[in-house]
Amino acid sequence: MVSIFKQIFDLFFPKSCVNCERNLFISESFLCVYCLHDLPIVLDTKLVNAQLMPSFYGKIIVKNVFVLLRYRKNNITQKIIHELKYRGQEEIGVFLGKRMAYELKKTSFIHFVDGLVTVPIHPNKKKKRGYNQVTKFAEILSDELSIPYYSRVLIRLHDGKNQALKKQVERVEVHKKFELTDVTLLQGKHLLLIDDVITTGTTLVDCGNELLKAPNSIISIAAIAFTEKE
Repeated sequence: MVSIFKQIFDLFFPKSCVNCERNLFISESFLCVYCLHDLPIVLDTKLVNAQLMPSFYGKIIVKNVFVLLRYRKNNITQKIIHELKYRGQEEIGVFLGKRMAYELKKTSFIHFVDGLVTVPIHPNKKKKRGYNQVTKFAEILSDELSIPYYSRVLIRLHDGKNQALKKQVERVEVHKKFELTDVTLLQGKHLLLIDDVITTGTTLVDCGNELLKAPNSIISIAAIAFTEKE
């Protein structure tokens, strides 16, 4: 019955593709079939891994880096990430999580991963936005890959706004941005640290170094997308 009402609603109030703005068919969700076909999926994962690894050299030891999409200004990836992050379209995270799981199953390293951890957002930002944009993504990965998702082991201590308002001299000081809440739980585990977009990698380095406080732990990184250099 609910399905019938949804079909009637969609008939009179059709949703549009977040990229090209065409009206979507009932069988489509947020992208039309044409834009879905044009998603800039990363095909050469080894090449991209080699490109991203230098971002972490000398800062953190990373076992593997895996990304799903290429991110450029005004491309499809930017638009769907914006919808996921700021427009409440968490179903995008579900779709991307399933596609990421499909791609990860092709790799060898994923079979050695013991747990998933997401880059956290500050409680103030979560309250305002209503959700962490990578939570649904990680939950789907956990279900599809049968790997535990540790959703509360890492917390963010600062929301970033107050830091931006400080004087330049004060900003030079080193501030702890994240905190590991359960060292014992992660001890000896290979952890896949998950974020939405890799740009400079700074946030991932901060999170990863905190996670590595768990003795004998190993870090790999997965992101929905990475920012390509123009």
